[in-house]
Amino acid sequence: MTSTLNGNITKSDQILSPELPEITNEDWSEIKLLCL
Repeated sequence: MTSTLNGNITKSDQILSPELPEITNEDWSEIKLLCL
């Protein structure tokens, strides 16, 4: 479940933020906290 969700989020982020081609799970945890 986790790996699948991370994959979907990564694809969506690449489309929204082309300037950040690679984002780690740690970065995403911080982004989720900021968004929520």
